[in-house]
Amino acid sequence: RLREEYCVFADALSALDMQILYKIILEPLLGISDLRNDPRIAYASSAIHHISMQSRIDQGEFVVGFRLAPIAMKDLKAVADAGMVMPPKSTYIEPKLLTGLTIYELCCKKEITSSCRSA
Repeated sequence: RLREEYCVFADALSALDMQILYKIILEPLLGISDLRNDPRIAYASSAIHHISMQSRIDQGEFVVGFRLAPIAMKDLKAVADAGMVMPPKSTYIEPKLLTGLTIYELCCKKEITSSCRSA
């Protein structure tokens, strides 16, 4: 709520929690410029992994951890509509669709088109 009342963002991407973390902490303070390949970055995708993150910090494997709220669909859509690219690992969404259902659906739509019938 504070963000909505007190922050002005240049675009949809700059309003994302992940982008704020990157621009304010990871890049300027920790010198992390490559979120995909920097060995100091590890991603956790579920509550179980977040618990594991705490123990990895306690054991000295990491110094700090950040837990972010999931991306809202409206934010994902706003970034996509603006033609921008989401930050790495920020589009992890649960529950996951079963791949077979997704492929099947795309396959069925494709078969209906005339270009598929002639092939």
